[in-house]
Parts: sequence; C-alpha cells; structure tokens
Amino acid sequence: MAELKGLSANWVRFPHLAQELMADPDAFLNNHPVKTSDFACPPGVHEALERGRKLGEAMGKTCAASDAANLSLPEAVKNLRDTVQAQFGPDFVAETTPFGLLFKERAKPSSDLSLAITGTGSCTFCKDNDSPDVD
Repeated sequence: MAELKGLSANWVRFPHLAQELMADPDAFLNNHPVKTSDFACPPGVHEALERGRKLGEAMGKTCAASDAANLSLPEAVKNLRDTVQAQFGPDFVAETTPFGLLFKERAKPSSDLSLAITGTGSCTFCKDNDSPDVD
C-alpha cells in the first residue's frame, strides 16, 4: 500500500488540481509549493504496473491459443478467466468497457487506510472470431 501525503493526497481527492496546474503553472505552484519528490511514485506503483504488464502478456498468449483452437466464445472466456485468476487471484474484479472487459486486482483492506495500488488489464472482443483480444 502506498502512503499519500500533502499535495499527493489531494491529487486523489481533488482531480481538478491537474487542470489548474496545466492552466496556470506559475499560479498553481505559488499556491501549492511542491517538489518533484512530493509526487514520486512509490515502488508499489511500479510493481502494480508490472503485474498489469504480465497479465497483458498472459492474456495475449491465452487469446492466441483460443483463437488458434477456434474456441467458442464461452470456452475462450473460461480460458481468459483462468488466466486472470492465475495473475490477479480468484477474487479479481471484472468490469465492462466499450467492446470488452477490464480486469483489476481486488484492493486488500489495510489498517493504516493507505491507498491501495492494484494492477489492471483489459481486453476487447475481436470482430473476426469469438476470442477476446488483448489491447
């Protein structure tokens, strides 16, 4: 879990701050004196990105194998589910996206209420066959 302090914590609570920074950097930085280190990603962020990258690689292999075997959509989705479970655990989150699915690691509660950093991955459905396609 990552700990957000100062302006970094506000970044999560008040996403409009990014728009303010882009609109007038001088005024923003006068109002919010920060250093680059205030926004440095903790190692957990890079670890979550790596888990998402590994999921993408694994989904690509699964989808290619499903496509090569000319599996039906239900069978291809079962294979995809098994792949996501292997990477993100059996309690992963699946959500719909336009033309596909988004997978997320389920955030684990912590006693210190710090920000949960989770990996994600998505896939779309191919138009030429019934197998999912990683993007």
